[in-house]
Amino acid sequence: MKPMAKVAAMLYLLSCALVLGAFTALLVGPAQDQAASLIERQPARIILLVCMGIMGIQALYLLGRVLFMRPEPMSVRPTAHPDIEVALDAVRHVARRAAMEEDVLIEDVSTRVRGRSHEGVLVRIDAIDLGDRNLAALAAKIAARVQRACEHMLGAPGATVRVRFLPAKTTTTTREATGE
Repeated sequence: MKPMAKVAAMLYLLSCALVLGAFTALLVGPAQDQAASLIERQPARIILLVCMGIMGIQALYLLGRVLFMRPEPMSVRPTAHPDIEVALDAVRHVARRAAMEEDVLIEDVSTRVRGRSHEGVLVRIDAIDLGDRNLAALAAKIAARVQRACEHMLGAPGATVRVRFLPAKTTTTTREATGE
C-alpha cells in the first residue's frame, strides 16, 4: 500500500471511530447527557462535521471505484484483433522459460495487459544473479530474449519487458551447541 493511501485509510478509520463513538454515546449508554452536552459545544461539532465529511469523501471514492473500475483483463489481444486472445498465464510461462540463464535464478515473473484495446503486455521479471557479472548487460540480454519470445508467441510486437535484479547476498548466523 502506498504511504498516502495508508494515511488516508488511517484518517478514515479514526474519523469513523470518532463519529461512531459519539453517536453511540448519544443513543445508548449511561453517559447520554454528558455526550449531548459535549456535542452542544462548537469545537466538538466542528470535529464531528469534519469527520463526517471525511467519511463522505471516502464513500464517494469507493462508489466511484465500484462503478467505474474495470476488472483486470486476463488475456492479450495481439494487434487488437477481437477474435484472437492469448492468456496472460501463457505469456508468463513463455517469459519465464525465455528468461532462464545459467547462474540466474528467476524469482518472479508478472504480466499485465497494456493499451486500451488490450494489444500489449508488460512483463516484469525479478531475478537473482548468482555470479559476478555486469547486471545491466545481463538484464538487457534477458529482456531482449524474453521480448523476442513473447512477440514470436503473440505474432506481433507489443511486449515490453523490465528485468530487475534482487540482491543475492544473504547473511546466515550459525551457533555451535555444546553438549556440556
